[in-house]
Amino acid sequence: MKIFLFLVLHILTEPFDLSFERKLQNFYRSLWSPFCPGRSLADCPTQQAENLKVEIRQMVIEGKDLKFIVSELNSRYGQNVVSYPSEKKEILIAKLPFYFFVGIVIFFFCFKARTIYRNAKH
Repeated sequence: MKIFLFLVLHILTEPFDLSFERKLQNFYRSLWSPFCPGRSLADCPTQQAENLKVEIRQMVIEGKDLKFIVSELNSRYGQNVVSYPSEKKEILIAKLPFYFFVGIVIFFFCFKARTIYRNAKH
């Protein structure tokens, strides 16, 4: 009976833990690391970054708001060190298929116009 209860509780609580972990990982990705310039906190391999992640996790468990955590990190490491990464790259990557399609259409019309011009000349 104890094993059954343990399994039921484990199955019911596991998705919540995974969701919590996912949210934390997304939050780590949304912050620049003060220890690895140009990398997010999630991608920084240093021990200081790991310690900071543990500290952030503890703040979240204590119920502190993410905005409060960001302001705390900004006051500790400076506004330029810890901030939300620019979304310009993400927007550019999302629009690449559109730009590729437009490029192909322009190429097709230029090629077609060139062919018509050559045929009209002869």
